[in-house]
Amino acid sequence: MKRLLTLLILLTAILSTDLKAQNRDHRWAIGAGVSVVDFSGPMTKEFFEFDQFKGIGRVYFSRYLNSSLNTKLDYNFGKVWAPVVDPVNGYPNTLEGIYEAQFMHAASLTLEYKFDNGYIFREEAVVGPYIFAGIGGNYLYDDFNSIVPVGFGLNIRPTKWMTLNMQFGYNFNIDNSYKYTQH
Repeated sequence: MKRLLTLLILLTAILSTDLKAQNRDHRWAIGAGVSVVDFSGPMTKEFFEFDQFKGIGRVYFSRYLNSSLNTKLDYNFGKVWAPVVDPVNGYPNTLEGIYEAQFMHAASLTLEYKFDNGYIFREEAVVGPYIFAGIGGNYLYDDFNSIVPVGFGLNIRPTKWMTLNMQFGYNFNIDNSYKYTQH
């Protein structure tokens, strides 16, 4: 925790450097990368058990709305370590502590509140923290599940044309399914 706090303080100190970000002149952004999904953390309340992590693909499209808000369409796909369904009681009941590789598709539409909005931090800041919330769904075990993703993230802009995005999200399920974190 101390390392994370130190890192956040150092990244905040970088905010004085000038770079162009997604703004009213450059409204669209597209990104791709790797996402890590963790079903065990919300079930066991033991987060960051790295042996339960499995990387999946991520693609997103983002649109600048104003200096404080962006909207993002996020799509994730790949095999995740999902809880094993109880053969007796059926889905969504699980066998405790047992996981298997399952293919998952997940999509969400979120609204991001940016702190590099000109009021809190400068719009041209190298590091742009944000919080987000939205609505979406995933397809797992041949079942569609509605989700509400919430979380926070950082956009780090090493150049004028590129942004590195890191985010942590918690996906609440609206229907009777599994909660999970996504990094």
